Amino acid sequence: MSLNMESSVHNNPDGLLPSVFKSELSDNSGSLHFYLEDKLPGISGHFPGYPLAPGYLQLLWVEFLLKKINPYAKISAIKDVKFKGEINPPCEVSVLLKLNIDSSELEFKIMVLNATKTSGILKL
Repeated sequence: MSLNMESSVHNNPDGLLPSVFKSELSDNSGSLHFYLEDKLPGISGHFPGYPLAPGYLQLLWVEFLLKKINPYAKISAIKDVKFKGEINPPCEVSVLLKLNIDSSELEFKIMVLNATKTSGILKL
């Protein structure tokens, strides 16, 4: 499954990406840290009256970080994704990413308060 969200990833026209307050990048890994507010599009309307970060938005965060590490990398398939807990704003979110060039895979974790909420492996 291709995410095909390049216009959102690069330009953020719909305001789907929160403001990052800390990022760390290397050749094959990276992290983003941001404060997630319930005013972000897609969060407040997922379940009316119950703000929640939907899965597609979480994968957009992963793709955004991937593009910061390697602007030419593209996600070609979802190999494994586990949604282990809800991400309910307001909260601080960390997205951690590790590229494995040999297997053309990307491992990621999305954490809130040091607890893994979502993790997975994506094919590049």
